Amino acid sequence: MGYGFSLEDNTTDQCALKMARRDTLNSHNIPASSKNAALENCPDVDIHYVRLPSHRFGDYSNGISALTAFPQRLLDDVSSVVANGRERASRTSGRYAIDKWNNQITRNKVTVMCHLMMVVQKHHAGIVKWDNKLPASPQNQKQFHAARYRASQLHILNTVFHRLHGMLRDLSGLNSVPRDVRVVRLEHILTESPPGFATDFRNALKVGMGTRKAAKIREAGWVDLVFTLWVCGLWLWNLGLDPDEKEELGQFDFNASMFRWLGFLRNTYGRDLLPMHKHQFYGQGGNIGTAGGEHSPLIGLDAQNSSGEDPASGSTESRMIAESYQAVVHVAAASYPDSVFACPEWTVEFLAWGLDIVTQEGFMCPDLEGKEGDDSYDEYMLFMECDQDTGHAAENAAGNTTGDIFGAAASNTDGDIAGGGAEHACENVAEVDTDLRDSPA
Repeated sequence: MGYGFSLEDNTTDQCALKMARRDTLNSHNIPASSKNAALENCPDVDIHYVRLPSHRFGDYSNGISALTAFPQRLLDDVSSVVANGRERASRTSGRYAIDKWNNQITRNKVTVMCHLMMVVQKHHAGIVKWDNKLPASPQNQKQFHAARYRASQLHILNTVFHRLHGMLRDLSGLNSVPRDVRVVRLEHILTESPPGFATDFRNALKVGMGTRKAAKIREAGWVDLVFTLWVCGLWLWNLGLDPDEKEELGQFDFNASMFRWLGFLRNTYGRDLLPMHKHQFYGQGGNIGTAGGEHSPLIGLDAQNSSGEDPASGSTESRMIAESYQAVVHVAAASYPDSVFACPEWTVEFLAWGLDIVTQEGFMCPDLEGKEGDDSYDEYMLFMECDQDTGHAAENAAGNTTGDIFGAAASNTDGDIAGGGAEHACENVAEVDTDLRDSPA
């Protein structure tokens, strides 16, 4: 620790983070601090300076308040590291603009926040781990200056950490402000899923897994399984909705965002991969019978999704996991034959598709509840992305006379959704202001 930089009310103090350069990064090499001074001369390492508004040059001009302490180059590098296949494929087209640091919240930006929060935690821990070896008060001038510099560094890190922590709590609904409904925790799918489907879903978890409590699901390591069942179940349940039911359900923010997201998934991950038609509908539970042969809604399972990557169904590992998930579906179907989980569409390929969605469209968030030790846990969440290409088709198509949940899209050969309002696809999705505490999403 360089005590020579110790100044009272230092307006030039900033905290250095070392990070491998973008072309050497991968998902296992997230920005982290290092005490090895030799790394400063390593050509594969960049040094990024974290600073607060009190700095003589101010903080950085990023649109999200929690990120203004970080230079854009660092944000760009981390953004590239945590990008999913869809986001990487769209970087050149600018479709999702993951490296434009305006005030629009996206999956990529939330993931950047989560990773930077962990980086700051690690850097902070690297300083405070020496606490028990330091004297209670400085014993000489050198220790005095070192303590003042150390306190200034910890102040920067603590301030930045609490900014990130506060915004992530706001987004996920753990603070008193309304949450961003696109950020989906395990608790949300267990308590806020639409009526009808919620009953089928909770029953399936109870009989198939023996619990529907979030804490037990996390402890057992079943979060991926539950999210996959939720995504696939929602897809099939949505096919069985009548226009009036959909309109009524869409009055709630979470449901409206969910319907838009389903349309986004169809456009992004390939409509040929999925069940698309409401052939028959029995009761509120959403049991859907399907026609066989050439009219099967699962035709085209070998198609690639629009992210340019093969769907998860093409992965041997994903198929093996999906096969294990299918056991839960079979138990649920046997116990509740009128539920959406009794549909014949629950194939290994369909479950593998759902697992791919959960893997690609989610993110790992550090503990936000202030727990410590064994009670602390990193939490997996989903982000229900939505963009201008999704359109209103997913919201309105239940009334289409063709029975296709996405309107006339099934008969289109160019891959475009049914026209009429595509440019307004996300007009009701709240944009988060530069400070969530002043203007909650």
